[in-house]
Amino acid sequence: MRFRLVHHFGDGFDHGDLFLDTGEEQIPTYELSSSALNRLLSLIASLESGVALKIGLESAPHTSADFADSILRKQDHRRKYMEYSGPVSNNRGQVLTALEGELNFSFPAEQWPEKLWFWVQACEDSSKNHEKGNIP
Repeated sequence: MRFRLVHHFGDGFDHGDLFLDTGEEQIPTYELSSSALNRLLSLIASLESGVALKIGLESAPHTSADFADSILRKQDHRRKYMEYSGPVSNNRGQVLTALEGELNFSFPAEQWPEKLWFWVQACEDSSKNHEKGNIP
């Protein structure tokens, strides 16, 4: 499934929003804490250029991942946020892409749970990663 993780920041805002492309006009959205987003961005910055990332969602912690943290369901967002970067209306900060691409999950997508675990694992094969667009 295609995803986009944005850094939502500004006056009173500092967290990650994970958008899941279900093909609907309103898309499932989850929030990643500011501290977790910063840890993830530090991990990505520390990797050598071209390192592949395997990315997924689980209903329980993913203990072998290089990064894993809980994300909490929030109100669905408009599909435009799969592409949009810039200011959010009514002085609600800005959104900028932190990570995007394809992710794996092992549960039915009919009912999105209130809490999930978002995980990232660095892998050896970099060619597949860039084809899928996991590193901007």
